[in-house]
Amino acid sequence: MKILRSWTNKHIDAKLANYLKCRRLLPGYENAPIGFRFTTSGMDSHFRAALQERFKELRRAHPDLDLRLEIAD
Repeated sequence: MKILRSWTNKHIDAKLANYLKCRRLLPGYENAPIGFRFTTSGMDSHFRAALQERFKELRRAHPDLDLRLEIAD
């Protein structure tokens, strides 16, 4: 589970923080949705569950943010 948390911290949390910083600088995008799309099918079920849990946590931390997660089946 530590490896999955480390991965989400690096690839989700860090990117989300950068998107939030950048969209303040782009007129018209201040409230744009932020989405993460995983397009390869057959994702490991433990990885999928960790991603979904992290996104739930992030949505609770940022209730006014339109945060989207799309995972291919």
